[in-house]
Amino acid sequence: MNVTAQHSFNRFSAGLRRYIDLSGKTPTEAIQKQAGKFAFTLSRRLRSLAPAKRSVRAERTAALARGEGIKVRAAARAFAQKKTIATASDIRTRQASQFREKTKSGALKTKGRSWWEVAVAREISIRESSRGFLAIGARYPRTLRIREAALSRFGIQISTAAVKSSPDGAAAAFDWNQSTSELSGSAARGMNKRGSHLIALSLDDVSDDIALYVTRKNAENLQRALK
Repeated sequence: MNVTAQHSFNRFSAGLRRYIDLSGKTPTEAIQKQAGKFAFTLSRRLRSLAPAKRSVRAERTAALARGEGIKVRAAARAFAQKKTIATASDIRTRQASQFREKTKSGALKTKGRSWWEVAVAREISIRESSRGFLAIGARYPRTLRIREAALSRFGIQISTAAVKSSPDGAAAAFDWNQSTSELSGSAARGMNKRGSHLIALSLDDVSDDIALYVTRKNAENLQRALK
């Protein structure tokens, strides 16, 4: 954790202790609420990093037209495998059979795309639909449960959140595990490269909100004491 993020975390921790004292919530309840608020704020800030709609598709399509390659993930290749069928070998040329697109009934599709064309199209679609996946990776309920998982639009786990209780209090942990899947690996690298500053800003946002709550509760308590 860098100096800025550490300072923001320390401020958040101090504010959280005051919030627990004044709200009457248990440490676990307070963590569930404020950590959920932090995730919501972080997701909103991460959304600003997402490319414009359709920009990923346009950029990759243009790159392919220039003769550049594209790395196709295993999930896109598996999708193409399901959507294509082997053609018969050409007896005249003795050309080996190829996989081409099939119809819903399983027959060979007239003028269907090749296996590779289907795989590339799927890869581009995944990239386009996942352009805001960093924000999706922090999209959790405003009040966390004990264990949560943030999933992509394709149902792939991007990150996890867990609230743990102990005799000394409670803690929340958000984990971007790069070994879970290709997408989670990309998210972990993205958070490591671009997320630290936004994490600090999001912690500050929640700390500011807690400070307003503390000020209001102190004023209310003072009014009651003067009556």
